[in-house]
Amino acid sequence: MDSSLDELDIDDLDEEILNTGREEINKLNEKYKFDINKFYFLYRKRKYNPTQEKYLGWERKRGMITQFNRLLLYGEQGDFYDVDINRQEIGDIKYVVTVDADTQIGINNVSKLAGIMAHPLNEPILNENMTVVEKGYGILQPRISTSINCASQNIFSKVWAGYGGIDNYTNAVSDIYQDIWQEGIFTGKGIYNLKIFSKVLDNQIPENTVLSHDLLEGSFLRCGLVTNVEFVDGFPSRFNSYIVRQNRWLRGDLQVFRWCKNKVELLGEKCVNPLNNLSKWKIVDNIRRGIVNISLFIFILVGLGIFDIHWVYILSIFFKK
Repeated sequence: MDSSLDELDIDDLDEEILNTGREEINKLNEKYKFDINKFYFLYRKRKYNPTQEKYLGWERKRGMITQFNRLLLYGEQGDFYDVDINRQEIGDIKYVVTVDADTQIGINNVSKLAGIMAHPLNEPILNENMTVVEKGYGILQPRISTSINCASQNIFSKVWAGYGGIDNYTNAVSDIYQDIWQEGIFTGKGIYNLKIFSKVLDNQIPENTVLSHDLLEGSFLRCGLVTNVEFVDGFPSRFNSYIVRQNRWLRGDLQVFRWCKNKVELLGEKCVNPLNNLSKWKIVDNIRRGIVNISLFIFILVGLGIFDIHWVYILSIFFKK
């Protein structure tokens, strides 16, 4: 949102979005009638962020999840507009599933994730300081595949997205982190334990410091990878969209790098970092992956100015890649 817009313009825009969202939710509740409403529209008020110089929701997606958890657990309104949720009617909620707007979920995949999460061996157990999950899993990450429609949009997506669609026979591969250390990497789509998430992460991450929070959440809550449950995700159709996404991810990983230290800042105080060495390595490895393409490009430019047989040098880079 452009910071040049004044508060009145923001309110008018949000009111239009609110009315549209409520109309669509009412249609869903009318179409699928139950004893209580099953569909709700939640929308947060925008606040001016001096760091970003924009009107946006507090702490973006991470702030939304934090306030959403408090709403479900304690009925706190937070920055949400009027929310007509009767917590006594919906009962206690134990798990929450998070997906993106372009994520496709197969039939029964949510119930499968909930069943795996509820298994006694996967029950999350906190450490003595209640700062990190040391046994079991607070988050489960399903296997993510690329939508076949997104993968076949154009030449760029065909080259970079790989094979799309669901193929459990050839794509159900192992993951080194899960196989050796029984931990996966959380990428933002999966299921988490509501109470454990709120207890561990409510005050762990300082405000206006972290853009990409998925890896941290998975590290604090000990993420497990479930390869036999698959979600299908989208893929950028243009090179510039792909680069913008990669830049956003790398910037977020660089912000998270501070959590590789032995001590981290928490609520203005230096505290012992509760993350284990494996989680710290995941952060470093994510940064390494993010700079591979940049490094190869620089390597090519340097090589063109040094070696006479340019085409041999360039081919060696592509074969290396």
